[in-house]
Amino acid sequence: MMVLPFLSLYLTKDLNWTLSDAALAAGCFGIGSLFGALLGGQLLSRYSSSFLMYISLILSGLGYLFLLVLNSKYLFCFGIGITSLLASLFSPCVFAAIEESSTDETRTRAITLTRLAMNLGIALGPLAAALLIKNLGYASLFVADGLTCILAGILLAIYSKRSALVEAKNKVSEMAVGSPMEDSVFLFFMLFCMFNGIAFIQIINSIPVFFSEVHGLSETQIAFFFTINGLVIFLIEMPVIKYFESYKNPLVLIAIGSAMMAAAHFSLVIFYGSFLAVAIYTFMITLGEIINFPYVSSLSLERAKGKNVGAYMGLMTFMFALNHFIGAPIGLYIADHWGYTSLWIFMGLLGVVATIGFCLLFKSFDASKTNFN
Repeated sequence: MMVLPFLSLYLTKDLNWTLSDAALAAGCFGIGSLFGALLGGQLLSRYSSSFLMYISLILSGLGYLFLLVLNSKYLFCFGIGITSLLASLFSPCVFAAIEESSTDETRTRAITLTRLAMNLGIALGPLAAALLIKNLGYASLFVADGLTCILAGILLAIYSKRSALVEAKNKVSEMAVGSPMEDSVFLFFMLFCMFNGIAFIQIINSIPVFFSEVHGLSETQIAFFFTINGLVIFLIEMPVIKYFESYKNPLVLIAIGSAMMAAAHFSLVIFYGSFLAVAIYTFMITLGEIINFPYVSSLSLERAKGKNVGAYMGLMTFMFALNHFIGAPIGLYIADHWGYTSLWIFMGLLGVVATIGFCLLFKSFDASKTNFN
């Protein structure tokens, strides 16, 4: 988690690209994520999740290193797309591994534990990235991200309990029943999650540039924002999940989290340019993320029970990738052509639509009959 938060700044400040050019790169990253999510879900029917995870880490690490030699805009966009595809193979495999190793009672906590590890990386990665930028320049981010991915992949391969290239026995027959494309309720759920995700993904692409241009924050100060976000999630998400574990309708929590993230974007308009905007946004987006995202994942896994888990998790990961593909370029494009105020109003309204959509699905999911601990 070093390159991605600073990718837009790297392209606009170090390579002197326009925001529209940076939007093109962000869109290519999103396209790679889309195909990687779908491919990862399909490969799960043939290969073990651990094998796919360490292959994804090693190959994406090599991809980050290779980006350093791509000087042309179009070659860089192609390279970032391929690297994103390789990295996105990882996500559906993680959820499949959780489904295989957890029970109904521990599933949400297992997802939360995975998110804790991810958010610790979010907390420390940008801070380390800012120090690297200050002392060694932006190019060092690609080297550090690439080498750490490769190292993680090698360690996972060494300590994996499964053999390196084992076909998942009987997995095809076990997962061949029930396609998510035939589950209309789940498709609507994914649609509203996508609306919410498009707004949220601005935290990676548009927010760093906004904080730099409007608030005058340095790379170190922007990294501090990501560090606070990651550390707060790391420290309080598990207690929050524990507090709500007896709650019988997670869609209510998902809707509340979505509403809080919508409010975060509106705060950037109401308190435009002030420190209060940064503080309120950080608080609201962090708390909304804590309440919303773990239950999105656990609800999707629960919906996939007894069906094609790989396909369901592939579709969910595809939805998250679609957020990158649509949200990143649209956000930067709106900011470049109509200004940041229009951007934050639009993203806030998307969050409102998502919140209303989640509320409309309460009865359809019949979540009160399901344990989501």
